Amino acid sequence: MLRELASEVAEIAALPVNSEKRELWRRLNNLEDVRPLVYSRFMPEVWEEFLPDDQLLTLESRKARDYERALRRKIWAFHHLKDDRIIDPIVHYRQVFHWSGGIRPELTRPDESRGAWKPKPVIIEKSDIEKITPYEISLNETATTAAREEAEHIFGDILTVLPERVNVHGNNLGDTACNLRGIEEFFMDMVLDPEWCHAFIGQLAEIQAGKNRRLEELGVLRPKTDEESVSNNGIGPIDQMPTVGAGKPLELGHIWGGCMAQIFEAVSLDMHEEFIFQYERPLLDPYGLTSLSCCERIDTKWESVVKTPHLRWISVSEWNDLRRTSELLGRSYVHSFKPTGLHQGAATWHPSCEEAYLRDAVSQCSANVTCLINYIGGTLHGQAQRVIDWTDIAMRVVREYE
Repeated sequence: MLRELASEVAEIAALPVNSEKRELWRRLNNLEDVRPLVYSRFMPEVWEEFLPDDQLLTLESRKARDYERALRRKIWAFHHLKDDRIIDPIVHYRQVFHWSGGIRPELTRPDESRGAWKPKPVIIEKSDIEKITPYEISLNETATTAAREEAEHIFGDILTVLPERVNVHGNNLGDTACNLRGIEEFFMDMVLDPEWCHAFIGQLAEIQAGKNRRLEELGVLRPKTDEESVSNNGIGPIDQMPTVGAGKPLELGHIWGGCMAQIFEAVSLDMHEEFIFQYERPLLDPYGLTSLSCCERIDTKWESVVKTPHLRWISVSEWNDLRRTSELLGRSYVHSFKPTGLHQGAATWHPSCEEAYLRDAVSQCSANVTCLINYIGGTLHGQAQRVIDWTDIAMRVVREYE
């Protein structure tokens, strides 16, 4: 079963269209003249709607099912989503780490399987920040080697076997602080006890920087230039990333980094700068190139956004003034526009209205180095055809700019 699926992925990956798409992304990331690119990606719960595990997975072991799921998703995406995604002849094995330290938010989950969860604050008393300790991370080389050898035994003559990506781009201090403390609590703290807030954010930044350095030391970084997305944006092939010497491990300076602070959308520029931006910049400085933001607005906070080190990708959500962001970004950054997903998740789907919406939006940022990222969470009401329609519409619109 797995080898059959791997062979199908290898056949797809060998098609010339993947090289053509890789070249488009390379040109876009290098800020060259290229039509707007399109990439649809989904949260796991959306994948589950149109490739449900209980109907899809036929293998018994968890590891085998993980491989089956990943391969089937690539095959499904190729056949149904005619966007600018790349299908590479690769498969990922799990690296086994031992983690301790840090602190995790607790989650309040509903009874229904797909209901909304919310974080339950764990920093109740201000002295609780003393509970946040530096990460201690080690790689279980025996288990990791076994996972690699197993993957190579199954797939090695069909696909390239690579370690899964480790997360060193999650430098999201604002969202982390609010999840640990509570949104209202932390927002009030910024007004009533700014000194404590600086101590809290400073501690989170120091611990995140230590985590990044430790993963770098372990030699487990990956370049993020294959089919996988850069942070929450598009795909990362590029000529302008600092290169690593032959036989040497990747360092942070050879890969994409990123951060976001979605919860700080309604926070003023001055307070966002004081409590988040100034702490994020040192975290991002070691990376080769960086990506900023997700769903928060950047047009109202450009004075701080533009100071981000090594900045190349900027996520421009639906809440931004697109004409304003087009002027601000020019052709100095990738204008990563995230159209609203509400239309696809509505009770009724109207493709003709979506085409008018996308046509107007793309016209406002077509002069930029632009891509459209269809980043869907929530639900499509079990109707995969909606995202298929959306992708066809978006590709029809952007091809008018070739």
